[in-house]
Amino acid sequence: MSEKSLYESLAIRSSLLQQGGGGEVFFVNGYGGLGNDNNNGRTPDQAWSTLTYALSQCVADRGDIIVVLNYWQPAGEIWPILVDKNLVHIIGMAQPNLPYSAIHPPADTACFQLSSEGQYGEIAFLTIGGGASHGGIEWGNVGQVDGFHIHDCWFGYEWFGTPLHGIYQPADATRGGHGCRIERCTFMGNNDMKGVITGNGISLEQAAAADRAFRSLEILDCIFKGLDIGINAVWAYDGVFLRNKFVVPDAANGEAITLAANTEGCMVDDNRAMNGGDAAMTRNPYRDLSGAPAGAGNHWGQNFAGAAVAALPVCA
Repeated sequence: MSEKSLYESLAIRSSLLQQGGGGEVFFVNGYGGLGNDNNNGRTPDQAWSTLTYALSQCVADRGDIIVVLNYWQPAGEIWPILVDKNLVHIIGMAQPNLPYSAIHPPADTACFQLSSEGQYGEIAFLTIGGGASHGGIEWGNVGQVDGFHIHDCWFGYEWFGTPLHGIYQPADATRGGHGCRIERCTFMGNNDMKGVITGNGISLEQAAAADRAFRSLEILDCIFKGLDIGINAVWAYDGVFLRNKFVVPDAANGEAITLAANTEGCMVDDNRAMNGGDAAMTRNPYRDLSGAPAGAGNHWGQNFAGAAVAALPVCA
């Protein structure tokens, strides 16, 4: 991308992203020694090398933007990268059909960990790896994260680690979040596909208490390919799961969407699941264990299994 087109793209994104007009724009280039944390970080030729340093220079609630020109595994990075400033936007400078500014942790760790000090932020236009027992982006033991927006990212692309999940809330996470949105992301698994995620696309596994649940989570227009489960929600309230596409192994029920007993009040509509070109699917890709009787806790619209409208989700 030329410097002129970079600045034009940045100007468009800045006008959309900045809130209140006070945000600073910083540049990061972690690839091949092209960035340096001793630079001023204000122009592409003076980019910093690590996202951790860039985040340390942001001011909470100012609407700062970190533009990732390129990345990989820069020396001096601290993993996982802790997002600890409110209203910060981390934006890869890449084409939206392949967000190739790649974040690749060198060991068994997540790329990003979200925290209660880094709410109302954004991660977009990046290829995100992960470690064998971690996700690419994680909600962890660092408080509740509200209003976070993750969009136009790729998870599980080969060469960038072998993550357990794409986006992950571990079972021991302290909180979920209210009003978060995940949209237009691609999650690539290793079940008869070419991805490297070994588990689920989005896996929300906290099940200890209602105050740790996700509320009003939206998952929209994402692609899930060859995963154990595309969307796995153990405990979530009033979520919205719309217009997602799934390629499933067709080996078990619920491989597209599984809603566990404590996931209630969610709307699930216009999702499409297929199984790699087989003539007919033998399993129901949707599973709902909520409510009393089972399956009564959520609201299912018209979802598809192959070319046909799916039966109501399996409730056992």
